[in-house]
Amino acid sequence: MKEHAEATKRIYDRLQSFLDNLDPKMKIIRGYEAENEIEIRAKRTSEVEKCPYCGEESRKVHSFYPKTFEDLPVQGKKVTIVLERRIFSCNNPECSQKRFSESIDFIEPKRKRTRRLEDHILRISVHMSSLSAEKVLKAEKIGISNTL
Repeated sequence: MKEHAEATKRIYDRLQSFLDNLDPKMKIIRGYEAENEIEIRAKRTSEVEKCPYCGEESRKVHSFYPKTFEDLPVQGKKVTIVLERRIFSCNNPECSQKRFSESIDFIEPKRKRTRRLEDHILRISVHMSSLSAEKVLKAEKIGISNTL
């Protein structure tokens, strides 16, 4: 039983290290590793967020929603991160927005892939035909579509 607990801790430590490279303010809640994929459930640890509309700082969390996205593969496994993204209430009565989502620097708004994954896909795609790039990306466990 002790060996299982130690193995689980090593996996969590490895996943946390992976998250730290993406955003040091993220903390793993739960991780799952299978033969071909890794899923990480995480949350951000910052206590204060600035309203992007007026600049007012807020600590008041209104609600949460899951933000699911892909990141670079690890050891030939597809990586999916599910972030418990917080929605904050703006304290400024003169602000045009009453609520705002916490900022995430490593992913573009409304995207499903991290910037570093998108950069990796572009680096591969620029140097070969689209069919060859598709084969390379699939071998790396990176899902793609006709529209990227």
